[in-house]
Amino acid sequence: VEVAHLGATAEFDRRLAEEAERCLRFNRSLAVVSLELVETGAASSAAAQLLIAHHLRPYDFFALRDERECQILLPECGKLEALLIAHRFDELLRSGGLAARLGVAAFPSDAPSVDSVRLAAETARRSVAEEGVGVACNAMRVLRIGSRQVIVADPAMVRLFALVERAAAVAMPVLVTGETGT
Repeated sequence: VEVAHLGATAEFDRRLAEEAERCLRFNRSLAVVSLELVETGAASSAAAQLLIAHHLRPYDFFALRDERECQILLPECGKLEALLIAHRFDELLRSGGLAARLGVAAFPSDAPSVDSVRLAAETARRSVAEEGVGVACNAMRVLRIGSRQVIVADPAMVRLFALVERAAAVAMPVLVTGETGT
C-alpha cells in the first residue's frame, strides 16, 4: 500500500485520472472513500493513518489532505465492495477510540467524471451528521436537462431540485425570485 505524504492531492488526482481511464477502457470500476476524523490532533491522525494503511489492499492509494482528512482510491472496486471497506474502516477506527465520517462514491456508476467522483465522495461524507458512512447516491444526483448533464451535489441544491420537480408536475404558475443568476 502506498501512503502519500500530507497534502498529496495532486498525486491522488493523477492516480485517479489514470485509474478512471483504465476503467473506461476495460469496462471496470473504481471507488473513492473520503474520510474525516471527528477529533483532531497529531496522535489521532497518526493512529488513524496506521489503522487504515494496514487494512488496505496492495494496489490502493491513500493520500492525506490535512491532519483530519484523507482520500482513499480503491481501484477494481465497485460500490458495494467499497461500502463494505468503508464500514470496516469505521469499525477499526471506533475500536481504536477514534470517530470519523466517511463518504463512498464509485466511478462511473455514481459520477460521470473523474472530478465528480471525488466530489461525490466528499459530499457523501459531509452528509453524515456525526460519525459513520455516507453513500454517494444519497448525496448527489445527475440530472439531464435538455442535452446537458447537471451534477447536483450540495444537499441544499438536491432538496431544491426535488422541490422544482414536484412543482413542475403541477399545472400552476411558479415565481422564482433571488439575486441575478438565481
